[in-house]
Amino acid sequence: MTILWGTDFPKFYLCTRRTQEDSTTGDGTTTQFTFTLANAPVLKKQVTVVVTVDDTEAGTLQDDGAGVFPDNGSVRGTIDYTTGQITIEFATAPASGAAIVFDTTYYSIDQTVDFAGAGVLDRDDIEWTKEILYDLVLETGERKQLHRWRGRFTIHILEVDAYTYTDSVRLLATWRNEGQREVVMFPRPGNLPGYFVIPDSDFNLVYPDGLWKAEDVTLRFITKNRFENIPGHTGAEGDTLQ
Repeated sequence: MTILWGTDFPKFYLCTRRTQEDSTTGDGTTTQFTFTLANAPVLKKQVTVVVTVDDTEAGTLQDDGAGVFPDNGSVRGTIDYTTGQITIEFATAPASGAAIVFDTTYYSIDQTVDFAGAGVLDRDDIEWTKEILYDLVLETGERKQLHRWRGRFTIHILEVDAYTYTDSVRLLATWRNEGQREVVMFPRPGNLPGYFVIPDSDFNLVYPDGLWKAEDVTLRFITKNRFENIPGHTGAEGDTLQ
């Protein structure tokens, strides 16, 4: 299935996976503890905090994308994605002298690439393709097949009319998921969720003679993850299915 997105430009976050440990000591009365992540802003729905008290785990918290770590009965919390400030609240205050540790894993948003206004969007679509993980026939004659879906994005922009966009294209092409780096793509900002994507090696930039400015740009990405089902499409004006 191929979805043509209409005229909205996609948005990208260039992210880095990070870990941070914060510690404090209980006093027997305090239930709320606050700390701030070293790198912000922070990618939503990708923050995990493991809370331990005297080397015993009190809970593993995952943000819900709305700034909340849901209550697990022992601990809960909130996060400000812009500043990276996290507040953890215990149902019962840790004992006086207790060693409290917060181990956080998260993605910082190091740069935003937004092509809105970059030029003329000639094509912007995603094709969902089926990948067969295994296909076998049992002794009974029954056939078993396991497959997953992977998205392939294509963006074609004509007449890129600002040098900064050309530099952004080159940055996207080299942010290669090396080490802890990740590219997150929002194909329709405000309408569709973001996907971790891998920049395809097949980037194409055509420059007019003597100008550091692209007049024909093709960008391709594939989703890093495979999906059991094709993610639901939230339509927007100008979208068509093929």
